[in-house]
Amino acid sequence: MYGATAGKVALNTLDSATVNQAVLALEPKEKFHNLFLFYLLEVEMLKALLLVQGGQPNLSATIIKAIKIKVPALLEQQKNRYGINQCR
Repeated sequence: MYGATAGKVALNTLDSATVNQAVLALEPKEKFHNLFLFYLLEVEMLKALLLVQGGQPNLSATIIKAIKIKVPALLEQQKNRYGINQCR
């Protein structure tokens, strides 16, 4: 998770995926609406990148695991996702 692609967020719609040392796969412990989680992580990764210093940004798994996210109920996630989509 370094260089120009550091902090990029993607949504995998396949049953499985192959990752390497430059990719971190997240699997939520709680119930998330997929698109809500995607948009939330885009914002959180941008904030994390702002904290990283140096010529080549590097987001380690330790930095990403330290991010705390308050999770609203699924209904609230759906409402918020709808609002976000209207703004895009």
